[in-house]
Amino acid sequence: PRRPARGREEDQLIVFLSLAGNMPLPAAEHDRLVTSLAERFHRSPGSLTSALRAGADFINQTLVERNMRTTGKGQYLVGRLILGVLRGEQLFLALCGPVHVLHHTGGGTRHVHEEQTVRNGLGASQTTPIHFTQIDLHPGDLVALCAALPSGWEAALQQGHATFDLLRKSLLTVTQ
Repeated sequence: PRRPARGREEDQLIVFLSLAGNMPLPAAEHDRLVTSLAERFHRSPGSLTSALRAGADFINQTLVERNMRTTGKGQYLVGRLILGVLRGEQLFLALCGPVHVLHHTGGGTRHVHEEQTVRNGLGASQTTPIHFTQIDLHPGDLVALCAALPSGWEAALQQGHATFDLLRKSLLTVTQ
């Protein structure tokens, strides 16, 4: 980023944005939206959570305004967003909407999902639905970001798998 706010120089931002609805967003506009989000994050002074919130609020407000302009036409666009910031061995996450994060370690798989507070996604309300969490990462850990879990994955994740390859095979078998 150009001229990041103090403390943001080393932050590695991860953006996962999934949009759904009957009013598709052109790829170029999607790219501009993500680029603007990243610029807002990197220029936001203060705490990490306030910078993550600034990025999520920007996406939510953009989608709300877009949806308000097309209310009479019955068109809408709702977003699911995961923002992650990697700082050393910690991954700080902001979950917006019914999204899923899978963290696989040698000890099993942790499923991060906050359905109660982030049910609607972005663009449905003036209030940005957001849930913060963090993950301690270790060498060999894997993190997967999902807008929606395919059917059958929830049960497969609860079985516990010693290695990522076993988990991957189990999830692919359920999906087929």
